[in-house]
Amino acid sequence: MKADVDNALKLDVDGLIMEIPGSDHLIRAGYGWNPAKAIDLSVEATSYAHSHGLKVTFFTIDSTRTPFRAFWKLVGTVAKEGHMDALAIADTFGVINPEATSYLVKKVLQVTRKPVEIHAHNDFGLAVANTIAAVLAGASTVHVTVNGIGERSGNTSLEETVMALRLLYGIETKVRLNKLRSLSLLVQELSQVRMPPQKPIVGDAIFTFESGIIAGWWRRVEKLGIPLEMYPFLPDLVGHDPVKMVLGKKSGKDSISYYAERKRITLDEPTVNELLTKVKEKAIQEKRALRDSELMELIETSKRGEAS
Repeated sequence: MKADVDNALKLDVDGLIMEIPGSDHLIRAGYGWNPAKAIDLSVEATSYAHSHGLKVTFFTIDSTRTPFRAFWKLVGTVAKEGHMDALAIADTFGVINPEATSYLVKKVLQVTRKPVEIHAHNDFGLAVANTIAAVLAGASTVHVTVNGIGERSGNTSLEETVMALRLLYGIETKVRLNKLRSLSLLVQELSQVRMPPQKPIVGDAIFTFESGIIAGWWRRVEKLGIPLEMYPFLPDLVGHDPVKMVLGKKSGKDSISYYAERKRITLDEPTVNELLTKVKEKAIQEKRALRDSELMELIETSKRGEAS
């Protein structure tokens, strides 16, 4: 609305994102308007913002659930009679797939000849994939949130997007990767929206392992100095804690031996086998990995038994 533009001008901003549904059915069902009213208001408001020196990104809500003809009637009219410096395609309900995203972005770029932005939601877990598809198709701006938090299933994750673009596609974003972990923790603290430990890139547990097979691998590759044999990137790249082993019900003999080596404790094979059994039993009983103090207590008990 023009009143929104006036309020923005009081804040001395450089530009605005101006939103309206891109789908005619949401205009009718959500607002009770006919599409012509939405077009007229969009033309009026974008023209008004432009005339006052503001850059305008025209943001079409629910762009991905409308026939292109209806979508283009709105966008094309605003481009011709109103004003837009860029067009934001919004997958508001997270229903598009990467192949369709690529097709849509290319088509929009062809007909608008304006920069395209992508705003994806994560209802089917495809927000990052759709965002990357949009970038590869020519989108120049991506809308992201730290930790992917947002309405319903959330939005496109900042940390997953920039890491995938940088390491899998060689596209530099100028985001300081080594701040991603600390930023994630800060946002979790301030928002009180906690991430699961397996959250890609920044989750608490992504550089923690328990499996005995993995312990055997890590024991060797760590000595060889080739950690990337087991991980797609190093923890310090994103400001994460170092690789860590925990002992629990999935541990194996290599887990016990590796732990003992780190503590500079010598254990014979019978003691290793005995400890492994005790570790698994206690982990199953407690329904968690063991604490360091519990492990040391088990080792001391076993060594006393060995001495006697």
